[in-house]
Amino acid sequence: MDKVFIKNMEVVCIVGILDFERTTKQRLLVNIEVDTDLKKCSQSGDLTDSIDYARMAHLVRDYIINKQAFLLESLAYELCDLILSTFAQAQAVLVNLQKPDILDFCQGVGIEVKQKRV
Repeated sequence: MDKVFIKNMEVVCIVGILDFERTTKQRLLVNIEVDTDLKKCSQSGDLTDSIDYARMAHLVRDYIINKQAFLLESLAYELCDLILSTFAQAQAVLVNLQKPDILDFCQGVGIEVKQKRV
């Protein structure tokens, strides 16, 4: 399956359950892979036959900033649902969310979820 992806999009936001995370913005690295068929777009040259990654990046960034999520797990599943409901061409979505600054002895910590269209 072909893929459209966003790699290491940095979103500065409120995210987390700890007291300081509810009041201090932190960096969140967002990686998304969307399984889709790109053949039609490659033949038509029409972006509407694909998934507009710029539109997807803005949609995801705005959602994260406005959500102020408590748990990465909930946020990741919500992002999968958002992408699958917004882009009809999306067959499956992998969302990887990382907090790069939360532990000073790690490059990052986070979660990864994958959802398929039913």
